Amino acid sequence: MSIDTEDAISLSRLLAVLGLTLGVSIAELVLAQVTHSITLLVLVHQNIYNVLTLVVSCVTKVKGEDRSLKNTFGWKRIEVVGSIASLVFLFSLCFATMIEALQTVFHNSHLDTMHHPEWIMVLVGIHIAVWLVSFFIIGGYSYHQTRAVRQPEPNNAPSSFSFLKKTCSANVTRDLCGCFFTFLTSTLVYFQVVAKDYSAYIDPVISMVYIV
Repeated sequence: MSIDTEDAISLSRLLAVLGLTLGVSIAELVLAQVTHSITLLVLVHQNIYNVLTLVVSCVTKVKGEDRSLKNTFGWKRIEVVGSIASLVFLFSLCFATMIEALQTVFHNSHLDTMHHPEWIMVLVGIHIAVWLVSFFIIGGYSYHQTRAVRQPEPNNAPSSFSFLKKTCSANVTRDLCGCFFTFLTSTLVYFQVVAKDYSAYIDPVISMVYIV
């Protein structure tokens, strides 16, 4: 199946954002295991959800015009199904992390708590830089996911940077709230704002707030 110029550009943009998001997700996952940061781990889960939705969007771009007797409506409905499946997967990951956070709170004395917060702050900065790239390419993760599920008609496809008029503060907040909670946790630990006896509880408590 041939892809016209507009679809090819859109696909290349999606692949670029997908590559950057996947790269920062892997880095965050490795650092979350090294630093034992639960808040960073929740941020990784959100990124995995973003990666899955971008993969589904790329598949839809390639197969979107493929219509057959078996697939009467083509592959476009796969974005809706993919979004639902990704949300279920995200929920299961967050539920498991919530249990881990509760275990850390109640068994804090013999568990390895968060360390190297300065590394996490640097990676959060990189994460925000990647999000800025995604914002100027596809309008941000939440905006892209919302537009994909609504399935706009091809002849009404938004032009470049038209998302600046449609992106709402809720989408931006949803994309960046994880960075805020992770940076807040790292800052509190790094500058030892809380007494040493209670500092170990900062990460699991904030991670539970983030999940909720």
